[in-house]
Amino acid sequence: MKVLKKLLAKSLVGEVDLLLNRLGVFSRLLVMFWLIYIFAVFGFSYLVGLLFTKRTKKVIIFISMVVLLTPAQIEVNSNDYAPALFTFLFNLILEKDYSLRVLRPIFLSLPTSLLFLWFFIFIKKRFF
Repeated sequence: MKVLKKLLAKSLVGEVDLLLNRLGVFSRLLVMFWLIYIFAVFGFSYLVGLLFTKRTKKVIIFISMVVLLTPAQIEVNSNDYAPALFTFLFNLILEKDYSLRVLRPIFLSLPTSLLFLWFFIFIKKRFF
């Protein structure tokens, strides 16, 4: 009986280990895709910033990065996230879903980040 329990415990551990390895590969791929997207957004925001004057370049780069990097839930009851702007465009064009639900994170993060940027510029001008 003890031998059977040990074999069962080893097989369960093996199954759980196999499941975690599968999830690990998926999460590593997801992290890799997000990192590639983040670097692409940095490059794109910098290129957009080159179109503006030196005075507004940093603000434009910052705003474009905030808008493009803000994540949103793909569906209401899921834990899957995607960039909010592209999720909205996908829902609008392909699914004919005219909801602004996926843009809520942008509506929250943009004013907050602009307030943070204004505070940072204020402190920088005041003390440095």
